[in-house]
Amino acid sequence: MNTTGTNEGDQLEVLVTLDYKTQSSLSSSNYSENQNYIAFTVSIKGLHAEDWIDLGEAEFSLIRLGDSSCDVSLFELFDTTQELTDLAGAVYNVKKGGFKKKVCKQFDDALIVNTDILHITHIALEPFARGQRLGQAVIKQIIRDFSSGCSLIAIDPYPLQLQKQGVNTSSKNWTYLHLDEFPKNPAGAIHRLQDHFAELGFELIENSPFMGICPVIIPSKLDALDLPSFISVPTSKFNAYPYQKPTS
Repeated sequence: MNTTGTNEGDQLEVLVTLDYKTQSSLSSSNYSENQNYIAFTVSIKGLHAEDWIDLGEAEFSLIRLGDSSCDVSLFELFDTTQELTDLAGAVYNVKKGGFKKKVCKQFDDALIVNTDILHITHIALEPFARGQRLGQAVIKQIIRDFSSGCSLIAIDPYPLQLQKQGVNTSSKNWTYLHLDEFPKNPAGAIHRLQDHFAELGFELIENSPFMGICPVIIPSKLDALDLPSFISVPTSKFNAYPYQKPTS
């Protein structure tokens, strides 16, 4: 796509790519051969000619409860991170094993057959990459690539701007995302994000902040999304090349 000038309004198309990186197993040496918790980071990048540009990032994890080689106790597994502890409190019976009754009732399509959980922690896009359904398509792609064997796909719709303000702790530097543009009232911000995921078919899990879907039957709106081959990016972002995201 040819562009002229260097105004902020000039756009060019970039090829969208996802770069997955994993950190397998748990931190303790006891877990070195047990990959029952696998954390992923996803770098969302754009390519134009030979130049790369950061479009955003996502994080998710696989909790492999159905691994027959697992000799890690459920208590140890779900105590790995605070996010896992919170997730277990919402959906899993750690003492007896298995999903909680309320979850089985709400998502009964595959909970008997499968046992693993795909937990999407967050997704964040650069301001100039928003408004093109890229974030939603990335969620769909993660589900497509990693939900095999999972009974539940869970997501915690907690806004990053609240983490930035210290309502929730986070070690990351989100300054580059211009989060001040988003609602700062916790209740309103959370409700807005819940509505966003509800449009894709995620359901609020009873008595918890989490939302979920069963991967056996993907909601039609989510299933219809495909990762775009190209998105539009302001030409000025490449005129300032090399472009680097601030480090935390």
